[in-house]
Amino acid sequence: MRKLISFLVIITSMAGSLHSQSQGLTGQEGESPLRLAEICKMVELSASQLDTLNHYYTDYADAMKYAINKVEDKKESAQLIYRTKEKFDTRFMSLLSDKQKREYVRNSSSPEIMEKTKVKIYILQKSGNYTEKELEQFTLEIFEYLMLEKIAYICDKYNIERQKENIAQLKKLQPKSLITADALIKAKQQGVTYQRGYQW
Repeated sequence: MRKLISFLVIITSMAGSLHSQSQGLTGQEGESPLRLAEICKMVELSASQLDTLNHYYTDYADAMKYAINKVEDKKESAQLIYRTKEKFDTRFMSLLSDKQKREYVRNSSSPEIMEKTKVKIYILQKSGNYTEKELEQFTLEIFEYLMLEKIAYICDKYNIERQKENIAQLKKLQPKSLITADALIKAKQQGVTYQRGYQW
């Protein structure tokens, strides 16, 4: 168990390895706007990409200020905020190559995906059916699969139809370890006794 925990820590550290790049960003008093600084911490951008992203952010910031400070109706303000975020995120994603998209999502989403992976691994470990070596392999399998789903979700965040189609295709690639973990979680929720005598 201790070895598995150490392994999870290593994977989390590796998965969360971040690239930093914050020069050339537009900001107040010489500081980068946090949204842009966060992006550049997660993915390496070229000088031309940074310049374009600055323009996108200026439009985004102006629209957000208007929606928050000038629009009094809450529903209208919420709608404008949503559309403003949609426009910025869509333009940002269109600016990236496929490789950069994967880099951005992997770095920014690794902590979340590892936490989800730990839940699945905990269930498998509690079943008592697997060795530490098997659980280590399952950790890699489940993490990588869940990351693929996350990439599909973020890259098509505002295109729900395409997002669902891509995730449906990915479901066909689910590793057996994840399918088993989900089945055990469902059994636990339904109060079913595990087949080898493990009582949920």
